Amino acid sequence: IGDLYAARSYFRQSAEHYRDAITLLRKTGQNELVGDCLESLANINVNFGYSAQAITNYTRALAVKERLNDTKGMLQCHVMLSKLYFSDKNYELALSHNREAQKLAGKDWLAETNTAIQDGVILTFLNNINEAEAALKKAEALVGKQNNPSSSIKLLSAMANLCLAKKDKTCAKGYVDSAKVLLRGSQNPELAVDALSQMARSEERRVG
Repeated sequence: IGDLYAARSYFRQSAEHYRDAITLLRKTGQNELVGDCLESLANINVNFGYSAQAITNYTRALAVKERLNDTKGMLQCHVMLSKLYFSDKNYELALSHNREAQKLAGKDWLAETNTAIQDGVILTFLNNINEAEAALKKAEALVGKQNNPSSSIKLLSAMANLCLAKKDKTCAKGYVDSAKVLLRGSQNPELAVDALSQMARSEERRVG
């Protein structure tokens, strides 16, 4: 029932049903489904903008998935926790969860690429410029092996942020212009929002 409400964007009703389901599943020892419900509940928290609750539920889901050795589930929870901590400007924890996600990526090229890019972004915001450059160089090599415009846009955005951190606006503009060309052909508007948001935050920190 929770899935049906979520599919129709009835997030409050969906959350209530997931919480009821978690209670019942725990009583019957269905731990795998408990982990899935906790992750779904965390996704709803994200949709509502409840960052603290989302972090709590992803952390609980992660604990369940670790006990079950669910690598894919663990990877997804670490990725989401990294994003949430990054949004909360807790860059150390964001980096820690992203590094765990990197370890779990295995032969998943997309996951490996995304976590490599995110590593560079987080290190940039931590002002670890040399490490950020190394991370993005690795990411660039991974992106070069794929035909994935989304990964290219993320990388270009990350490179622009790095340039801003180095106070090189000319360099940043070059990457931004390249990203804009790809964004025009992209069917994913969230990429544009993420890219602009990161660059705005980087500029804000630089000025501050």
